[in-house]
Amino acid sequence: ISDEIAKGQHPGITVEPIPPSDVEVEQRLNDWSPHVVHFYCHGIVALGTGTLELATINEQALGKPGSVLINVDTLVNAEGLRDSWLVVLNCCQGGQSVEQLHSMAYSVVAKGGVPAAIGMLEPVTADDANAFCGSIYPEIFRTLRAASQLPPGAAPLLLNLSATIGAPRRTLYTRHAAVPANSSRW
Repeated sequence: ISDEIAKGQHPGITVEPIPPSDVEVEQRLNDWSPHVVHFYCHGIVALGTGTLELATINEQALGKPGSVLINVDTLVNAEGLRDSWLVVLNCCQGGQSVEQLHSMAYSVVAKGGVPAAIGMLEPVTADDANAFCGSIYPEIFRTLRAASQLPPGAAPLLLNLSATIGAPRRTLYTRHAAVPANSSRW
């Protein structure tokens, strides 16, 4: 997407590498106050909390585990997340709750005040994650582009991003149509 942004195909969209620490990630969120936040990482639900495990560019290139660990409570308390319209937790277990612990996606909405979050209940392959993103973001960008073209002085517009989930759900269903109906996969 960086190449497409450089060519001017996605005005208003910025992509940045992961900062090297959880404190710097939180600071970037606070400085930037993005409308859509996408975490493409590992998710861990253990010891009574949910945690995102982010890898820096060097760790990713070397195939090492991520060293930037962000507790869901830190995430929901980040002031920069308060203006977000959507948080995508493209990580395993971001949508999974365990005994006495809500999912990270639920926490981002209920505790963090974000209107919408997408999380995954189970491990997700990189191919499925890419197919999901390749389907949802064009829908989201179309919706946001239409909303941004309101004339000056127009009344505020209530955005409904729920319709954008249809295309990625169909994409994943089609990719896994041969999976038995009683399977928990798609």
